[in-house]
Amino acid sequence: MSGETSRLLGSPLGSIDENEERTNGNSTSCASNCFGGSIGECIGRYAFSTIVSAALGCCCLLLYAQLLSVQYQLHKEQEEIQHLEDLIEHDQKDEIESLNERVEAEHKAMIYHLAGTFVLIGGLITMFHMRKHMENMHEPAVQRKILAILAMCPIYSITSFLSVVFPTISGYLGVIRECYE
Repeated sequence: MSGETSRLLGSPLGSIDENEERTNGNSTSCASNCFGGSIGECIGRYAFSTIVSAALGCCCLLLYAQLLSVQYQLHKEQEEIQHLEDLIEHDQKDEIESLNERVEAEHKAMIYHLAGTFVLIGGLITMFHMRKHMENMHEPAVQRKILAILAMCPIYSITSFLSVVFPTISGYLGVIRECYE
């Protein structure tokens, strides 16, 4: 049967020669055609998928570049944070040392004020009693010894105060105390 007669007869497959032409002629079309259609549509789809793939690749490259940029910025920020932490730690150490020095100075000043206050109070009370004994000197032999004992309080308090204020001369002040005793 010829191809024309089968076409005229309405054969759905056509002739064998036509089938060969379809398989030989349209083999590239069938292989490259995803969903059927002409070669132009297939090339268009292939070009579109290539463009989409290239665009996705560019997007991925841009995202990767942005990721590297963000990582670099993060690294720089972390270095800056570490530098600031070091500065703060150094400043805190200086502040703590300064504060410790001020506290130590205030502590010494408080000790000096407290010791000086008790020296004055003890000296005033002793002077008051010594004055009363001198005004009422009824038994001079006994009262002279009482006055010598009362004089020990100001001498001991003054030498002790000076030993606290000047610790290097405390040995010499101890000799003065022992001599009076």
